[in-house]
Amino acid sequence: MDYALNCRLFPDSQQREQLDWVRDTVRQLHNHSLHRYNRIPETEGTVEQRVTQVRDEIPDLKDWWTDLANIYSTVLQQAVEQIATNIEITSLDSSSGCRREFSGDGCRSRCFRARNCALAACGIGGKTGRETNE
Repeated sequence: MDYALNCRLFPDSQQREQLDWVRDTVRQLHNHSLHRYNRIPETEGTVEQRVTQVRDEIPDLKDWWTDLANIYSTVLQQAVEQIATNIEITSLDSSSGCRREFSGDGCRSRCFRARNCALAACGIGGKTGRETNE
């Protein structure tokens, strides 16, 4: 199970600039990796195998994309592995009739078939699986 640690930061302007730079670089890596993933044929393996193939390209990327050397490798790997997680969540949503909604306070799932929804059953969308259709 993945855990997300939450802590409140109060960065000064220099730290905020550094955090913004890291976030932007990791976002660019994620988008580049997603592009590389989409170019791999589905016949080359499962989603996990194809994501691993893209993740294994990170050391080669560091040779020409020198900014990546300033970010911990585990952060870069996690950004690439997030592709598999996103695909898994999206497939759960589409197979169960859920629709994700994004608002200012975060993400919610609306389940149109709440009894069959894997997201509602585990509480990801804030639903318990007992709610009726909206």
